[in-house]
Amino acid sequence: MGSFLICKVRSLSPDYICPDINYLTTYFKYGFYHSNDGCIMTRSRPSFTKISALVLLFLLLTTSLAVAIVHIGEAEGGRGDGTWFIGHVKDKDTDDPIHEVEITIKKGETTYTAYTDAEGNYEKQVEGGGEYTLIAEHENYKTEDAHVVVETGDEKRVDFQLEKKEEETWILGKIRDKDTEEPINDVEISIKKGDYTHTTYTDEEGNYAKQFDTGGEFTVIAEKEGYKTEDAHVVVETGEEKRVDFQLEKKEEEQEIWFVGHVKDTETEDPIGEAEITIKKGEHDYVAYTNGDGNYEKQVEGGGEYTLIAEHENYKTEDASAFVETGDEKRVDFQLEKKEEERAWFFGQLKDKDTEDPIAEAKITIRKGDISYTAYTNGDGNYEKQVEGGGEYTLIAERNGYKTEDARAFVETGDEKRVDFDLEKKQTWFVGKVRNKETEDPIAEAEITIKKGDHSYTTYTDAEGNYEKQVEGGGEYTLIAEHAHYKTEDAHVVVETG
Repeated sequence: MGSFLICKVRSLSPDYICPDINYLTTYFKYGFYHSNDGCIMTRSRPSFTKISALVLLFLLLTTSLAVAIVHIGEAEGGRGDGTWFIGHVKDKDTDDPIHEVEITIKKGETTYTAYTDAEGNYEKQVEGGGEYTLIAEHENYKTEDAHVVVETGDEKRVDFQLEKKEEETWILGKIRDKDTEEPINDVEISIKKGDYTHTTYTDEEGNYAKQFDTGGEFTVIAEKEGYKTEDAHVVVETGEEKRVDFQLEKKEEEQEIWFVGHVKDTETEDPIGEAEITIKKGEHDYVAYTNGDGNYEKQVEGGGEYTLIAEHENYKTEDASAFVETGDEKRVDFQLEKKEEERAWFFGQLKDKDTEDPIAEAKITIRKGDISYTAYTNGDGNYEKQVEGGGEYTLIAERNGYKTEDARAFVETGDEKRVDFDLEKKQTWFVGKVRNKETEDPIAEAEITIKKGDHSYTTYTDAEGNYEKQVEGGGEYTLIAEHAHYKTEDAHVVVETG
């Protein structure tokens, strides 16, 4: 039996078609044939010559080379010309892909933006090579960045593994007596961030703790009667636990000064509750309110001459001057006289012009000459405001997202005047046209996604390539234009409400 020479031809492309078996079988009488698994097999025969073997080898080499050339050509025709960034973003701990990560690609003053899809993948074409900075951001993860250099026309892969933000941000601490180092309980801890103030109190061990949603710059204030107030300014990272301890110093006995007193009706001698007592010394103001029995008390800092002012909306304002020694208790009583019927009232309701739903938190400004009063609507859209005396007034109704309206009204002293408003919503629109970059032909059925924070709006271009979409309110938006046959483009814009 003769020996076999086996030559396997591997397909380098999914589209590769093996050589026609009829072509090879013409040589069968010379001792080789095509097998079912893609092999060409030759069987040695006494008449098989070296020349035949060389011919076979030449055929195999040229066929393989042709296949390889086809395969390479297909690979180069994939994403297209240009410089590309591609990558994948996943959770550092779970390796799960992260959807909707914003990828910002910066080179000098030029910025490109892309977003990861449901599989955590992104891709973005940029203009030219050079040094780029890529920033990956997601509201639930810590931001990461990378600095890379890419050649013009290359495809650069930049992957990210993002670490989840810790959910708990805390400010905590312990309050002690400066002299004895004993813990102080019931200390009021006020923690301020911007316009917001959060309050907590120390426990029996002098400890306090307060949780926040995010970090930032905080002011922590520790206050307790009998001690000097202390404060501290701190910066806390999101997810950080920041310790702020205080040692409070006791006030000296002679520094404790009190004003006490009683406020009653001049005619009936009935006690007046909720009268506001303002105690002034230079630029310092202290405020107290009378209880149901008409009594008040307030501690102040240091002796000297003070002015006390007693006010109540139904009574004429009274004031008194008093001198107090350091460490003394000073009693200042007031008898208030009821106001005559010299006031008037405005009231009314604000509704949406289209839906007739009540509008809450609308600002009502009531003006007469240089005097201005302000009121706000409640949850039912109602407002009311007392003014000094009758006359002609101008009322202005304002609410974010609505057009401002005003009205003029005349009211008699002692009367009530109803002034209602129907406010029309401001309309904020995005409009535009989508064209082919080369031919300038309009592109129909392009999907336009308009994003602001967690809100997303979607519309599509018509046959002329035009689109329009109404959104809620102004602000910074991202618009993304997508079509199955075109590269995705995005733009960042700021639009005013209306």
